[in-house]
Order: sequence, then C-alpha cells, then structure tokens
Amino acid sequence: MKIAYLVSEFPGISHTFILREIEELKKNNVEVVTVSINNPQNLEKMDEKERLYYNSTLYLKREFKKNILKYFFKIFTLQGVNIFFSTMKLNYFKGPKSLLKTIGYFLEELVLLTYLKKLEVTHVHIHFANPAASLLLPINKHTDIDYSLSVHGPEIFYNTDKNLLEEKFKDAVFIRGIGFFCRSQIMRFLETKQWEKVHMVPCGVDPEIYSRSQLPKNEIVNIVSVGRLTPSKGQIIILKALKRLVKKGVDFKLNIIGGGVDDSLLKSYTKENDLESYINFLGVRSREETKEILKDMDIFTLPSFAEGIPVSLMEAMSMEIPVVSTAINGIPELIQNDKNGYLVMPSDIEGLSEIFEKLILDDVLRKKIGQEGRKIIKNKYNIYKSADKMVELFKTY
Repeated sequence: MKIAYLVSEFPGISHTFILREIEELKKNNVEVVTVSINNPQNLEKMDEKERLYYNSTLYLKREFKKNILKYFFKIFTLQGVNIFFSTMKLNYFKGPKSLLKTIGYFLEELVLLTYLKKLEVTHVHIHFANPAASLLLPINKHTDIDYSLSVHGPEIFYNTDKNLLEEKFKDAVFIRGIGFFCRSQIMRFLETKQWEKVHMVPCGVDPEIYSRSQLPKNEIVNIVSVGRLTPSKGQIIILKALKRLVKKGVDFKLNIIGGGVDDSLLKSYTKENDLESYINFLGVRSREETKEILKDMDIFTLPSFAEGIPVSLMEAMSMEIPVVSTAINGIPELIQNDKNGYLVMPSDIEGLSEIFEKLILDDVLRKKIGQEGRKIIKNKYNIYKSADKMVELFKTY
C-alpha cells in the first residue's frame, strides 16, 4: 500500500505526532510519501529523524519556484485548464475569495498532481482539513486520486464557508476525527447516511518513550507549559493565576516552552508584575529537548481557550506528570477531573490558582494523579493502537 501524507508544514515542532503516526504506519507495511506546502520553521531545532524527513519531503512552493518553466507548460493541458476552473469556482467565488490565494492553490495543485502521478500514488491523507485539503478538491474532481482527512479542530470549525468544510467532508473517502467532540462537529456538515465514514481515532504517544524511571526530587515544585504562545493557549492565565500564589507566599518555578505571537506580551507581564524570579522562558525546543525537560517537572498546565485534544497533555500524562487544563471541546475526553488530572473552566484564574496551590503543597496527590494519567494513555491514547486503526481504515477504503 502506498499513500501520500499532505500537511501545510512538515515536519513541524508542534506536530511531531504526525511524524510518529507515519513511522508506525511504515512499520505496518504502509509506504508513505510526505508532501508539505511550506518549508518547516525551526529546522535547527529538529532531531536527526526529523531532518531525514525534511530531506525526503516534497515542498510544493519551493518545488514550483525551482522549476517554474516545467510547471508553466502544464497550465495549458486539458487537465490543467479543468483544475484551474475548479480552483477558481471553489476558492475565488466561494472560499477565501482571494485571487492571489486562488492562483497559489492552482500552482501548488499542478506540482502535487505531477508528483503523485510520477509515484503512482492514488490516495492522499491530509491532516487538519486546512488549505492543504483545498488542493485535493479540484484534483479529486478531475483525476482518479482520492483523499481522506484527519480533523483536529477546533479552529477549523470557526470559518466553515471560507474553509470549504462541507465540500471537503462530502468528497473525502473517510474522515478521522481525533475525538468524540471533533467527530460530532464533522457530522454537522454531512448527511446522516454519510456519518458511517466518520471514525474516531485519537492521536497518541509512545508510552515507552514518554516515561521516566523516577519522579523528580525538586526542592521547589516545577510547573511547565508546552505550546505555541498564542491567545488560544491561555498562557497569560497561568501567569495571572500564579501571581495570586506569590502574594500568598507559595513558592514554585514556572517553565514555558514555545514561541509565538504572545511572547512579548508574556515577558512584559512577567516583568511588570515582578515575576521574573519565578518564571523561565525556554523558547522553542526540539521534541527531544522537551522530553528531557519534562522528566524534571512536577506539574503540567495548558489552560487553553480552544483545543482539540492536545498531544502535549498526552506526553505529560504518559510521563506521570499531573496535568491541569480546561473543560473545553475534547479535553474532558482525555482528563477526568480529580482522577487523572484537573480541569478548570476557561479563563478561571482563581480556580486555576487553587488547583496549582493544591498540587504544589501535596506531593502524594501529585504522584497519585500522575499514575492515573499514565493509565489512560497506555489504554486509550497509545500511538500503536491508533496506527493500527489508521492502517485498517486505509485498507478498508
């Protein structure tokens, strides 16, 4: 079996679960070729395996720029003309309604189609149902190449017309939702008779790789948050919650891993509120560096405003780190409050502060919650089990 995996950016620092999934599919005798629209960011932070994938991945924008003349003449073939008009109809008159984006999609479609035909690939799997999935709509319409989707959410469900979700879902041979909440949102766009092609397959981690031989023995409790520094991840809520503990004399150390648009905001708030001695900004780290940092952490937190089911939470739970997150979207499918982690309502600064204080002051509780967290990862969010389900879907469809 040979398929293509198409992602907007691959490999990506925050999307290492896609690489893991591909690795497991290969172990199950699925030949996977990787295609990315954009060159990866933070390449210098990637490990040897990620660099190998970088060297073997086709980058659509880069390929077109390198071989403009080669693809220019394909525009005037019958297939090229048909795909162009389909792309215009979908993206200029209905979707993003941007001529520049429409032309960009069309050129990327030419490169992608040429590559797939050359390798005799007739099925493409796309993660996220974002612009990468838009490329397959015209290709699917005018060729024998079909596609499937892995949908994560929740942002993709916000601008549904612009994202052409109804068209993408209707024509996909199957759709994988990463959780029950996600699956329910996909079903909204489909006729009931098509619901049977929507499957719930969670993302997962390798519990053998994400483990630690012993719990940390820090003199001061270390809290960590891993994720893009964006408003939707809610890192500013962490700082506001911990500021309350500083006033109460509770000691801790917060470590923030990641980069993004909120970097300057978070650092300014830290400085303005005299929190610099409590907080370390560690920047973007590779997956190996992040894993090593996690080994020394006592608490993990991600108080997001919008999420699917974050893999970063799974990684922490697999390492028996008690997690604190928010009761939104798919997160309660992973975290059972007061059993294998803690949930607060989004934006609840006081509630988050109370949970932090409770965990900081009770190392026995941290150990108990951490152990329960690892159990659900081994049983339900295990990359091996998820890969087996994906192989079954590819074979079925």
